[in-house]
Amino acid sequence: MFRLRVAPGSWTPPPEVVAGRKGVLVVCNHRSFMDPFALCSGLLPLETKYVAKGDLFSVPFGGWAMKNAGDLPVKFDPKGSKGGWGMVKGATGQLLLKAQETLLAGNSVAIFPEGTRMGFDAEKAAAAAADPSRLMEFKPPFFDLAKKSGVPVVVCAMRGTDDVWPVGSNMMRGGTITLSVSAPLDGADYADDAAFAAAARKRMGELYAKLCESEA
Repeated sequence: MFRLRVAPGSWTPPPEVVAGRKGVLVVCNHRSFMDPFALCSGLLPLETKYVAKGDLFSVPFGGWAMKNAGDLPVKFDPKGSKGGWGMVKGATGQLLLKAQETLLAGNSVAIFPEGTRMGFDAEKAAAAAADPSRLMEFKPPFFDLAKKSGVPVVVCAMRGTDDVWPVGSNMMRGGTITLSVSAPLDGADYADDAAFAAAARKRMGELYAKLCESEA
């Protein structure tokens, strides 16, 4: 139904990363339910463990596959004050610890640091639309983890996933998805997790803007 294209000049993971001897943290913009499928395919032969909403792990077949693959569940509290999007008390620390263990074991981890899909949260999307990078604010804990663990961050940007599978729709349609992958960022080059996250967001915004320009 759709075509996946990797932009020329994209970073290619070295053999030690592909072989699972050295982990990287992959970060990408988030615009559609299609994102993890397209990103997973576009990064091959690099395999990553995905951080995803815990409820998805109970979905027949797909969720079971995520669990068996070693993906990392985010435990949300359905009775919390944030409409089901607040994390269970203590879950953040557990998630970060598991992610650190995964990365230091040589496995790579992929996250969507905006925290939700563009367009799902109208207020956040409106704020992002006024920003040249067209990205929502990044959540910094994983950047702090990467910095302290000495794990490089690989910044990606995708365009077209929201055309193939729009927010609010249960139907997919044909189209082209383009993935751009930047060379890794080293946390040692930044003063703290906030600066590291801001640099990654800037890089991702530049990649996404370039994709939009090239396919306009």
